[in-house]
Amino acid sequence: MSAMNWRNSLLSLRASRLGEFAIGLLDFDLPWRLPNISFPVYLQSSKNLTEMLTAGGKEAGEREIFRLISGRSEMQDFWDIGANIGQYTWEFISAGSNKRALLFEPDQRNVATIEKTILRSSLSTCELMKLAVCDRIGTLEFKRDTITGKQGTIVQDANIERVMGRAAQSSIIPCTTLDRVYEERQRAPDIIKIDVEGAEQSVINGGAQLFREHSPIIFIEVLPQNFDGVKTLLSSSGYQIFDAVTRGVAHEHSFNLIAVNPARHRAIFDDFFAAGR
Repeated sequence: MSAMNWRNSLLSLRASRLGEFAIGLLDFDLPWRLPNISFPVYLQSSKNLTEMLTAGGKEAGEREIFRLISGRSEMQDFWDIGANIGQYTWEFISAGSNKRALLFEPDQRNVATIEKTILRSSLSTCELMKLAVCDRIGTLEFKRDTITGKQGTIVQDANIERVMGRAAQSSIIPCTTLDRVYEERQRAPDIIKIDVEGAEQSVINGGAQLFREHSPIIFIEVLPQNFDGVKTLLSSSGYQIFDAVTRGVAHEHSFNLIAVNPARHRAIFDDFFAAGR
């Protein structure tokens, strides 16, 4: 059986009622050592086997350039939108001294895992906000991924429901915008990571002032159907969009993108992306 067939079979088993019940029984947190992180982090035994067995999980190419940029001395503040278990944050603050991070995560299961890592390693420069980021302030419906813990979303026509083959577990959660957080804190991030399972346009729409005034570097996962909208929104604020793996100009199937405003980050643009234009 091919690797893809094995993966699909495993996903089908996990999506079944029996599989979901088994996941619940085996769902506990374990402290683990991952590459490029200078302290133990907590992983979920039932949902993070890939990270445990492959020394950090997927997206190796994306995380490599993330670490290279994060390690530069001028990269001090990181906002992690859709933090999941916090892996990108842990790599960011391990990349150098005087690093600060603000994590946004609405899934209470993931929140518990993040809080354990922060507490165990006394990560005083990391702050967790237990809410979603979008284009409005208030509350909205959140669909929780009880299978993998990685596809929870605020999008109504969500991929998680196709994966599970049934309606996802939902709840009403608080939400805010990037601009509101920026205004309240009077401090902008140098890097933002956005991984929100299809809600990326909503997040960007809520950060127009931040992107216009500060132009943080953006690492963003974009579904193909949202690529044109995301590109238009970011280009209007002076950004150029690149594939996070090839570092060439991004296209609708790039999936993991990096947005850089050359006027704001000329040295980073020249060092990593100028050759790919």
